[in-house]
Amino acid sequence: MDTDVKGYVIPAIMVIVVASAAYLIWADNQNPPETDGVIPFGVTTGYRVKNVDLFDLNGQAIRFSDYHGEILIIDFMAPWCNPCKEQLKVLREVGETPGVSILSINVDPDYNTTYLNKLKERERMSWPLSSSPEAAIEYKVTGIPLILLVDKEGVIRYRGYFTTLTHFEQLIRNYG
Repeated sequence: MDTDVKGYVIPAIMVIVVASAAYLIWADNQNPPETDGVIPFGVTTGYRVKNVDLFDLNGQAIRFSDYHGEILIIDFMAPWCNPCKEQLKVLREVGETPGVSILSINVDPDYNTTYLNKLKERERMSWPLSSSPEAAIEYKVTGIPLILLVDKEGVIRYRGYFTTLTHFEQLIRNYG
């Protein structure tokens, strides 16, 4: 075989192997396993939301299960993230919708409670703000703002990044 061609074959095979592995991992996380009507706990769409240890800025415990019976929007964010700040503007509008609750979770451990309280006031956040890099790890947050929409039964129906008001309205109509 020509030496120039050999130089491309192995890298091409490696790309195919890595892409195939990535696809299989992705596909495995897209649909929950078949069950007997019981939805298992997980961190992506189709699974029941898993509780994690969270506390608001006043030290009050927060559990996702506390929001059973309402739509819960979970916003993984960080104070330095400009798209996250833009997402907060959208969430302020969505928060006016009856039956919808919001919870923002700071994923950056470098911010203390004093700073986060000032952020909450400055951004006019009327909903709880928690700080939990551990929750970000548990929920496999790879980019922010990461939005989860949890239906009234506690099932994650949407997992996506910056979400527009129009998209939120559609999701709430579909799952409310």
